[in-house]
Amino acid sequence: MPAAIYLSDGPVAKTIARAIPSFPFKGIENFYDIQGFLSEPELFQQIIDVLVDHYRPLKLTKVLGVDARGFILGPPLALALKIPFIMIRKAGKMPNTVTSKPYSTEYGFREGVCLQRGSVSQGDRVVIIDDLVATGGTLGSCVTVVQEMGATVVECGCVVELNFFKEQRSKLFQNLRISDVPIWAMLNESILTNKATLPQSYIDDGEEHGSADAAAVASDAPDTQFPLVLKPLPVRVIDEEKADSLSNTEIRSYEGGVWKAQHEKNPRYETSMDLVGNTHLVDITEVCNPKNPKTKVLGKAEFLNPGYSMKDRIVANIFNKAEEDGTLKQGMTVVAASSGNTGCSVAMMSAMRGYKAVILTNSKCSDEKRAAIKAYGAELIISKPGQDYMQMETDLAAENPTWFSVDQYNNMNNPGGHYKSTGPEIYNQTRGEITHFVAAGSTGGTISGVGAFLKEKNSNVQVILADPAGSVFKPYFNTGKLIKAKSFLVEGVGKGNIPGCMDFAVVDGAIEVTDQDAITMCKTIARKTGLCVGGSAGLNVAAACKIAESSEEALTICTLLCDNGVKYLSKIFNEEWLAKNGIVEEVMS
Repeated sequence: MPAAIYLSDGPVAKTIARAIPSFPFKGIENFYDIQGFLSEPELFQQIIDVLVDHYRPLKLTKVLGVDARGFILGPPLALALKIPFIMIRKAGKMPNTVTSKPYSTEYGFREGVCLQRGSVSQGDRVVIIDDLVATGGTLGSCVTVVQEMGATVVECGCVVELNFFKEQRSKLFQNLRISDVPIWAMLNESILTNKATLPQSYIDDGEEHGSADAAAVASDAPDTQFPLVLKPLPVRVIDEEKADSLSNTEIRSYEGGVWKAQHEKNPRYETSMDLVGNTHLVDITEVCNPKNPKTKVLGKAEFLNPGYSMKDRIVANIFNKAEEDGTLKQGMTVVAASSGNTGCSVAMMSAMRGYKAVILTNSKCSDEKRAAIKAYGAELIISKPGQDYMQMETDLAAENPTWFSVDQYNNMNNPGGHYKSTGPEIYNQTRGEITHFVAAGSTGGTISGVGAFLKEKNSNVQVILADPAGSVFKPYFNTGKLIKAKSFLVEGVGKGNIPGCMDFAVVDGAIEVTDQDAITMCKTIARKTGLCVGGSAGLNVAAACKIAESSEEALTICTLLCDNGVKYLSKIFNEEWLAKNGIVEEVMS
């Protein structure tokens, strides 16, 4: 089991340590009562700040808190990270759960722990938070239950790790085959010097004293509860007169039921990478006329990513995976073929991480996207008539062994990025009520990744491919035969071949959308919702509206607003360009 990593023995650590008394307990020389911080709001804030600092870079999707003090430490951490908090409770305390088996130790009988079904799933990256860890029995039970549900436990976090049980805990984690899960402790036991007498009222609640046979089993209790999802709360400053003079080097601390401003020497800011994902899901039903008045058409605002498109997600995942396995290293050049948006994302991500970038695209790419690619410092190469820009990427990578080829059309970390992020976000944002997911294909990564995740959560979700007239996807889906593609205007969707990332196994149907309908929908969305989106978003929404307007059932239809319409001001929002290409300017009523 990886060694714990402690907070340095600095003033913050010593301040926290002074409020944590220890006392002899059942043969343990130093047992720690972590509840002391509850009476000291500023101390509690310091503990939360340390946790936030440690966990912000780990790209968690959920915080899980173990009974009692885990419920106290977990929610403010989840709030700060802007991710959901989920409760892990003693077995039998919640219905519809996955539960660890009960177990007995020299410290008594333990009922095990339980976690509600659906609260975590494949693709989730979670931390399990508790106040301290002793034998590791409770944490071991928690880890196995979470893994049984398909999620990844990035770390178990606590304020104090009891060294008395380190050997026993290590053997337990090995026996449970979870020795790769690290335990991170905030404080080193060596600086906890505040001795106390065991209170007569102390009750052994059984949360941290035992080993576990933690194989997960299912509970048949009815489905009546759901995981708690936390949302950021408004901040109220105590000293309103001084609020305007506070600099950006402030933090918030809790005192007397309100948040106050407090100067901090080492401010903690988010990085540009923190802006990728977790986009809003917007009700855009007003752009169409559903047959059933209860039907909802929802658009996921992917233009809010830092590169103004959903492609930031796949590029982040591709870079992360390549850096992890060593195929992408500092000093290398990244090469990518793209119809535009992926090129922008690769150029942006390369700028963030210090790589050189070479982007290949064709003459169809808008002037705005070309300018954006260059703005990030990337080299841009436009293919000539008759050249295949995707093959150009392959050739350049072969000619330059030290270059990293993104290969977005065949790289399975493309759909993997949507499987891990976009899919779970959509499912959680709709509270599992989604009935239809509509998305166009280009690489196939979006519809394949999101579709796979949603199908795993609910096999009844309909995954519908929106395809521009002239693309080969819809004909191939219907007949299994590859036809010759025809030209179309909308960028970033459709194809003349079948990329390796396209998985038709998750697709239930396909809807053809003309250039006219896609571009008209862009104008409609702008005029009715105030959202300026690109042609691929217009195509997606047009297909979603066809479903809404033809079904008598109440549906929850979700689609993607793929990118920002500002990228197409010279094209689909330009009167001359529209007239030249035979598009009639109109807005749907």
